[in-house]
Amino acid sequence: MKADLSKWRYTPVKGKAPFQDKWQKNVFEYDAVQQAMRRLDATGYGIVLGEVSGGVVAIDFDGPAAIDYFTKNIMDFDILIILNSVSWTSNKPGRLQVAFNVDKEHWDKLKTKKITCDEDYLEFRWNACQSVLPPSMHPDTGKYEWLVSPDDGIVKQLPAVVLEWWKEQCVEREVPLNTPAPMISDDAKVDEVITIIEFLSKHNVGRNNYDLWRDITYAVAYEVGVADAKAIMTMYYPPKKTNEYNKLLRGFDRKLAQHIGSLMHYAQQIDPKFAVSIVAAEVEEKVVVDKGHDVLWDVSGLDKIQMPFDNLPKEMRDAIDGVQKADNIPREMSLISVLAFANFAAQRLWDCDSVRFGRIPCSDFFVLLQERSGGKTTIYKKLGRGVQKWVDERKLFYAKAEEQYAFEIQDYKNKKKKWKIGDVIPSRPERPAHFDPWVESATLNGLINHLTNVPVAGLFTDEGATFINSYDNRNAQSGVSLAANLSKAWGGSTLKRDTGLDKTRLDNRRLNMFLMVQKDISAKLIDNRMYEQQGLDSRLLFVDCPRWEKLELTQAEELSSSKHNKLVDAFNNRLYDMLNVRLSTSINDNCELDLPLMGWEDDVNDDRREWNNSCIKRESQKGLEAHYGWLSKAFEHTVRLAVTLAAFKGLKKIDKACFYCAIELVEFFFQQRVKFVAPLDYDDAAPSVVAEEDMKVWIGGKFKSGDKVTRSMFANSGKASYRKLHKKDKRMVVSTLLEMGVLEDDGTKLTVK
Repeated sequence: MKADLSKWRYTPVKGKAPFQDKWQKNVFEYDAVQQAMRRLDATGYGIVLGEVSGGVVAIDFDGPAAIDYFTKNIMDFDILIILNSVSWTSNKPGRLQVAFNVDKEHWDKLKTKKITCDEDYLEFRWNACQSVLPPSMHPDTGKYEWLVSPDDGIVKQLPAVVLEWWKEQCVEREVPLNTPAPMISDDAKVDEVITIIEFLSKHNVGRNNYDLWRDITYAVAYEVGVADAKAIMTMYYPPKKTNEYNKLLRGFDRKLAQHIGSLMHYAQQIDPKFAVSIVAAEVEEKVVVDKGHDVLWDVSGLDKIQMPFDNLPKEMRDAIDGVQKADNIPREMSLISVLAFANFAAQRLWDCDSVRFGRIPCSDFFVLLQERSGGKTTIYKKLGRGVQKWVDERKLFYAKAEEQYAFEIQDYKNKKKKWKIGDVIPSRPERPAHFDPWVESATLNGLINHLTNVPVAGLFTDEGATFINSYDNRNAQSGVSLAANLSKAWGGSTLKRDTGLDKTRLDNRRLNMFLMVQKDISAKLIDNRMYEQQGLDSRLLFVDCPRWEKLELTQAEELSSSKHNKLVDAFNNRLYDMLNVRLSTSINDNCELDLPLMGWEDDVNDDRREWNNSCIKRESQKGLEAHYGWLSKAFEHTVRLAVTLAAFKGLKKIDKACFYCAIELVEFFFQQRVKFVAPLDYDDAAPSVVAEEDMKVWIGGKFKSGDKVTRSMFANSGKASYRKLHKKDKRMVVSTLLEMGVLEDDGTKLTVK
């Protein structure tokens, strides 16, 4: 036996329960309990948990909701399982128990704790509890079975992060029965109670703690009466059982109830400035400005457009302020950064109901234009800290999985040497899939290979020059392939690869992009006709940032800077929470996403239709022809940004605040585009210049690298802009294509590079 269970103590059971008097104290060692089972006609035996068994806790997951709760609030469930501690199951879906050791120094701070998770529960089973062990009989499934038996694993030490969380849950809340309440008029009391309850419910206060939930309900009933209390609590704390509030408040005794001051106390344990934040929250909800949609696309009025800020979620505003005050980072730079990171997290949670185009991803492509040494790395590290924390934890999980695989494969090889004819041959252990959410190559093979095992990814880099130059955009073929496949990924289309026998099809993948690009090479990506024709140009949201001036700080300013940096923490914490929500995937083996669809609040529908019609109207407006492709995607950009903001705020539908903020953002991004992009005017350009661009794209789409071509092929089937040229101009175009590296001349024929 691999695990040392000599300290474990047991009790016989019938069904799932002990049947002897004082079974918590009259415990058995292993051999003795086996004899007792036969003597007493028991159906099995269980471990008596806690101090009596040397400090063993069993974490009981009573369903999928308990697993999700554990991952969201404590640590990644997958990491817990990869520790390979002794565990067992009743064979019901999502149900298992995992045993861990706890050092003696912590015993006096612990007790059994049961957390309600929707219809399931998560329980830390300790003193005076027992858990039935395999191979005992189970009344519903037949018998209990080991997931990691004592022969295959050991009882690991309880991870520190789990232990600390459990200890916190065991601390009793010391709240005075009747904390003095602030002076509130009777007319305002109901509104104040609703404001506090809404705040508590958003922070899940009392949602998984029956005693606290009961105290909150009694306090509401004391302040507003039983009838209104039922309505308020039903709205913000939906009952889990039929007539739950009727039963709880039947015979309600005001003398035993807490008051509104105690509710305020609970809220202030989360936010010490809660009394002030109530007013701020009310103001924030009212800051929804309908600026009139006709302002958009009016090139003459672009100078009047301000960078959107006031309607952004509070954590985003704080993050923008924090990095500006601490590091003098331009606000435009922070804005696109917080949106890109939030979009990376949101694309894992929701798809969009665009109405006009049906279901679409909420993924978007962001480009930050800044000078060299312009603070790109600084902001990438500060605003991406929450994402990086999540990535590091996931990589740790896969590193442990790799260690486990190494152990299993070695064990497999050792056993293989001893196989005899007639032995049952076990399957070879599979190497765990490599985890990395960052796509390193945006070529077709790079996208396919990465998204095969990771259905959601981000193409992020603070060195956009390296990214752009790595594909040698002078080569039309690689440029077209890059643009086409990124455009497919943006739209959520099926990614395909047909090479020989390999016919790969990837559905339901999500990719967002955030490139930080130096201005001197940005035209290769943005002002690029090849990308425009492949649709990539219309999928980019970019900001042209002012030059960053690094501050020289005094000692006092350094302390102040540290304070400002804390403003960014709430933003990063929110990203981390979003990323730790378990991915919704389909039941097949293709790693496909099955994301929920975010819809619209009813009061947004008229505004959405008006905005949609405005976008359609502007697509063909005279004077905006150069931006036609981008304008055709403007409504989609608006929807994707609205979903990103709503997901960041924890909403399940797009509300007016998010929608109007998204409109302001699209308005701002269009302003940036018109200011920066100076697309080639093909009506006024020299015919040979137009032909150069047309032929560059045509060659990349029609031929493969290494193909032989001739000038006569160009003259007969090339683009019309080339065929119309005089012979002298045609030779000049070919010469230019040779200089650009699109073609190579070996003296007899031209070769596509």
